Amino acid sequence: QSVYYSIESIKIFESMERLSETANEYGELGYRLKRRDIKKAFEYMRKGLQIAEEINDSVSLCNLYDNYGVLHELNKNNDSAFHFYSRSLNICEKLSDSVGMGYSLFNIANLLVINKQFTEAEKYWKRGLDIRKKLRNEFGLAESYSVIAGFYLAEGSYDLSIEFFNKALVIFKETDQLYYQILCIEQLSILSEKKNDLVEALHYHKLYS
Repeated sequence: QSVYYSIESIKIFESMERLSETANEYGELGYRLKRRDIKKAFEYMRKGLQIAEEINDSVSLCNLYDNYGVLHELNKNNDSAFHFYSRSLNICEKLSDSVGMGYSLFNIANLLVINKQFTEAEKYWKRGLDIRKKLRNEFGLAESYSVIAGFYLAEGSYDLSIEFFNKALVIFKETDQLYYQILCIEQLSILSEKKNDLVEALHYHKLYS
């Protein structure tokens, strides 16, 4: 039903020739469909990007490129994801869009962690963390801690990974983000097993099972 209303909104914006709103609505619809129908997600996102590029709407492109990168990452096309995250970051920097920069920096850091480019990844997440601390956005900060925890997990620094997953978990609990709480608890259970701390592993396992 939300898809229906989005398409109706797009029709209204198109009839009024409000191109920025049309581009953003296409992009939002594509992003919402990313886990339900990746083919449709790409289709709608591309329509939004095409419109935004044609009218040179930098504000919209900052967000659209980052979300388009997310679609590519979900589709296991990390080179394309990196390309669009970087394009988003470049525009956000020119616009002094701190929120957008935070997203792009952590998305790039996460890709670099996957590629085991830890030194480069650390440069991006440290910069992103500084930005998000200044913004004082609780959810963004918790998301940042999760990425950093993943960085330390991939690097094999389990104690630091546990520290940052716990930091994230505290905020996710405070902000009632159940889905993200479960993700953190699962990782904490895995980390406890890796450290042969079976008591803690069982404790975390009971929390999410």
